[in-house]
Formats: sequence, structure tokens, C-alpha cells
Amino acid sequence: MFETDVRESGLARPRIFSRGFWLSFLIVLVTSPAPLLAENFQVLHELEVRWDQDGDHFSPIVTDDSGNLYFAFMAADNRIIIGRKPPNGRVRTTFIRPLRADADRYHATPSIALDANGFIHVFGPMHNSNMDYLRSNLPYSVSGGFTRRDASSDGLQLGVVQSGHRWITYPYVFYDNEFEPWIAYRARAGTKGWLPGTQCAQLARFDSGRRRWDPKGGNSNPDYAPIPGSPRQRAPCFAWSVYSQDGKNGYQAWNVKPHFDDLGRLHYPVRHVRATGSTSWGQDLFYLRSDDGGATWTTADGEDVPANPVVISNLDGRSPAWWADGPTGGNTMYGAYASSSGGRPIVGYQKRTGDDDVGMTMLAVFDDGEWARTETGISAFPGRLLVDSNDHWTLVGGREIHVSTDQGQSWRTYVSPVPSAGQNANVDIRYFKKTNRVRFVASPTVSSGSKLVAIVEFVHDDLIPPR
Repeated sequence: MFETDVRESGLARPRIFSRGFWLSFLIVLVTSPAPLLAENFQVLHELEVRWDQDGDHFSPIVTDDSGNLYFAFMAADNRIIIGRKPPNGRVRTTFIRPLRADADRYHATPSIALDANGFIHVFGPMHNSNMDYLRSNLPYSVSGGFTRRDASSDGLQLGVVQSGHRWITYPYVFYDNEFEPWIAYRARAGTKGWLPGTQCAQLARFDSGRRRWDPKGGNSNPDYAPIPGSPRQRAPCFAWSVYSQDGKNGYQAWNVKPHFDDLGRLHYPVRHVRATGSTSWGQDLFYLRSDDGGATWTTADGEDVPANPVVISNLDGRSPAWWADGPTGGNTMYGAYASSSGGRPIVGYQKRTGDDDVGMTMLAVFDDGEWARTETGISAFPGRLLVDSNDHWTLVGGREIHVSTDQGQSWRTYVSPVPSAGQNANVDIRYFKKTNRVRFVASPTVSSGSKLVAIVEFVHDDLIPPR
């Protein structure tokens, strides 16, 4: 059914980058509100990937409880490479020929997950094609082979068929507190592309006992209106909106980064293109919360939100059901990041103008019945927000890591050892939930047939101690 091969390669030697080596680069690398510290970054492994594979859509990595690191990426010849790196051992890899060999330029990024029983899940390539879903035959093993699965038969809602495909885009994996994987992605709700309402957001949880996905949402909400030129039967969705870039062109971002906090609450930030009346691609940010694993949804202050699917119908912020901060302007293709602090919902996002990959990282904290938004003084794109079990806040950008131990009042900045694309904010969320440590993928800003990227760990335990 597919071609597979097992290869061994030498383990890249871990390197610790000292403060002295990097101090000479600090002035030219970044401007920050606090003194710059370049210390305690450990390069765990390097990958040779397809030249256009980087940014916020780079495959997340995942680490098991024994410290084995797993990763997936697209090679220069378009093969999906799946790897396992023991803490002290040789890297083992296997490759899969993807269903779609001509993966989209700038969209050739598989995603990887580890379920509660140790089976490895890989989704790819990533953009405007059928979901290529693979699952390992053995737990914690890349050498035991992978089976190509029918994603729809396994419970994932893939939307309607258009031009022979069930178009899925931007799969994002995260974990609940039982360490089962969840996946969020964009799917087609209508057969006519680029019309308002033709896209929807999807959400599902993997059930290791039944070995299938449990999708959230449906199509029973009466506000889930027909799309011109589409079939009468609506595709099941988690979230849907008729609004789009300018009310005529149907581009909808639906790029979301949900998160479970230590209390088991699911925080779901929605970054959505609004109807701006222009081509500025202004965007609003919305927030939902579930206290029961996605069965029901509320606003930050507990007001019920209609579901099946959730229908976003107010982009002006007048309803207490949503908070809005649009339009932000520019071709903003990256989502907001949610967490909680002291029981308060918190969302980190970037306020941009124009199309440059620079802008101010914003924090929105829900406190005393309203959202309080503040500028951090940090330019981190898109500013991946993490809040650990000690209530230390971390913003992970492509070039720096920023840490606050006083709930965002002040920040210390650490320079990544790998000069990296500004939009790089790819973190091993499972490992962070287990250890409070940050592992991320650093992608250099170079272009060629292929390029090296580094898997890096931030190990400054004085600021982020283990649980």
C-alpha cells in the first residue's frame, strides 16, 4: 500500500551554548525590554528538511515519558520522514511516500502525535488535500511500520468533497490532562471554494480505548446557514461563520491553537478573518471555553455558547459572548494562543500592521468580568504563550524566549542559539505539560533545495523548574 524503509543515522551531539559565545550577537539580533541573556539552550537533534518547511506550521515534536523524542517532516524529495531519538542512543527513522507527492509549496508539513498507549500518529502533508493519516503498528516504535488509515472511518470529520478531495489544512495537535491527543484543523463546509462560509474549524479527541477519534460539533444549529452553490446538507463542523475577508472573497483563516490548563479546562482561541470591505485581511480574535471536554461551551464568564456547530455571527464585539480586536491588518496567517493563570483565562496574540513578520505581542487576561489587554513591549511573532504549573509565563518566538515570573509585569529575554524565522513557535506541548520545560523547533531563515533545522531545549531551571 505504501513504501517504507528503516534507516539508522548517527546521533547529533548535544551542544550547550554558553552566554559568552552569544553575547557578541545580541545587539544585532533583537531589541527587548529587558537585558538579553543567551544561555542554557541545548540542541537535541538536527533535521534536513524541505527548503520551504518552516514557520508556525512546522511539525510539532513530541516526547514520551522515557525521554524518547519523536518527529516528522517532509524531505527534499517529498517523502514523509518519521523519527525517534532516545535520550542516549542512535536516531532511528522510517519514511513514507505521501498520498500527494506534489505537496504544496510552503505547505509541506506533516504533524505528529503520541496517544496514551504510545502509538504514533502522523498527519500530512498539511494543506488543501485529503488527510494522509498514518498510525504506528507498535507503540513507541518507528521501526515496526505504519498503517495508512482512513481518517473519516476513524472518526475525523473531513467536510465535503470538492474537486475529488476532502480539503483539510493546518492540523494542530495538543493534549488533555490524560495525555490523549486532540487535533484541530480547517475543513471545507461547501463545494464552492472562496465563498463566505465555505470553510469551518474542526476539533476531535483520540480515544485510546476505542482507538478512534471522537469529533466535536455537528450541523444541527439553525444559524448554520446555506452556502451559495453548495449542497443542502451541511457538513458537520465544530465552528463556522459566513464572514470572510471582504464579504465577497471567501478566504477564512480558521487557524486555532487550543490548550488544556491544569484544571482540565479547554481554552479555545479563534482567530478569524472579518468582513473588512477591503483586502486588508483584518482579523478578530474570539475565545471559547469548555469545562467538560468539549461537550458544552461557554464564554470566559460562563455564558452558554450555542454549539453543533458553534456559529460566529457577531464580529463587532457587542455581544458578551465574544471579545474582538480587529482588524489587525496585514496578511496575518497565525493564530492566537490560550492558557490560564490563577484560574483566569489568558490569550497571547500579535498585533500587526502590514505584511511584515514583526509586531507587538499582546496579552488579553480575563479578570473581574472583562478582558484586559496589554502590550508586552516584546516583538515576538506570533508569540507562543505558555503558562506552567508555577504560573511562570513564557513567550516563545522564533528568535527569543521571554519569561515572566510576575504574571507579565516584567520579562527576561533569552536568545535562541539558532538564528531562526520570526514566526517559528513550535513547542512540544506534551513535554511542557509534563516537565515545565520548553522544547521547540528552530528553523533558519535560509532557502535552498533543503535546509537544516534544530530541535532545541530551553533548560534554564532557575526560571522554569520541573514539576
